[in-house]
Amino acid sequence: VGGTVFCDLGALANGESATITITVTKTDPGVISSIATVSGDVGDMNPANDSETEYTNKPTALDLANAMAQATGIVTAASFEASPPTGTPHDVQTRSLSGFPTDASTYAILTSGDATLADTPNSSGSSGADVGGPNVRGDTDLDVTILKVDLDVPFGSNCLSIDFRFLSDEFPEFVGSGFNDAFIAELDTSDWTTSGSAITAPHNFAFDAAHNEISINAAGAASMSESEAAGTTYDGATPLLSASTPITTGAHSLYLSIFD
Repeated sequence: VGGTVFCDLGALANGESATITITVTKTDPGVISSIATVSGDVGDMNPANDSETEYTNKPTALDLANAMAQATGIVTAASFEASPPTGTPHDVQTRSLSGFPTDASTYAILTSGDATLADTPNSSGSSGADVGGPNVRGDTDLDVTILKVDLDVPFGSNCLSIDFRFLSDEFPEFVGSGFNDAFIAELDTSDWTTSGSAITAPHNFAFDAAHNEISINAAGAASMSESEAAGTTYDGATPLLSASTPITTGAHSLYLSIFD
């Protein structure tokens, strides 16, 4: 009823266990979560262990990389240089959302919270999840994802381009504040760092008109607005943007980072 399955386990003796198996057929793309909760009619001295969440179809780094590729054969491998330890901060989707997909039929979602909430109604000022990510590059970056995508650039190609949007629940209340959530794209060298509210990213090629990294403080054509986030769970978003950088034939590595 309402997406919930109820199972009456009957009377269990002290120390006794029961197993319930539920088989489901997945009809939508992306990650889904299942929450199991137990309760009884006697006292429980440890209620903290009465619920557990499991995830189906959590994407690998290679899944995310292939979802972003315009053509097959370009991506040769992928890995996480950093990733939050819990939750579902990443997703692969096919359903149209916020102008995506722009090429082929898939796109990747990278978040510092819960990627499965991206297309849910914006009914809260700060929907999300604590995914427990510590500092990785400095003293203020949290819930960091650094996705490394290994590329085999075909002969004659000279430009790497990615389509993206940056969306946030920290807009507009934290614009101009000390918060430094950001999206950074780098080719071959990933060396961004944080110190307080300052971000240093000498190899970043995704920037606004002032050559600052894309964040809630982005300016010019990359400025965030409430209208650009329509249809998502977020309070603000940039327009659909494209970032490009020169590239040569052969092996290269693309680094995509997001953090708050």
